[in-house]
Amino acid sequence: MRRLFFGLALAALFVSLRGRRRSRTAAAPRSPSFDTRRPTYDDIALRAYFIGLDHEINGDRPDPLRDWAEAEHELLT
Repeated sequence: MRRLFFGLALAALFVSLRGRRRSRTAAAPRSPSFDTRRPTYDDIALRAYFIGLDHEINGDRPDPLRDWAEAEHELLT
């Protein structure tokens, strides 16, 4: 099960990076002082995956909904 989640997280990361490369070449240059981009579904999914791993390592029961909410909160604030 852990390998499946790891594989999905890697796939999400590659898709996210590929999309960012395309958008940077087509978009106007942004100010380097801050990033106004909102987190994507893939960004939240990847962060939730790693939060879930942290909970599992610490002995907590898996709770994907809690991990997702925590990831959204971290990335949006």
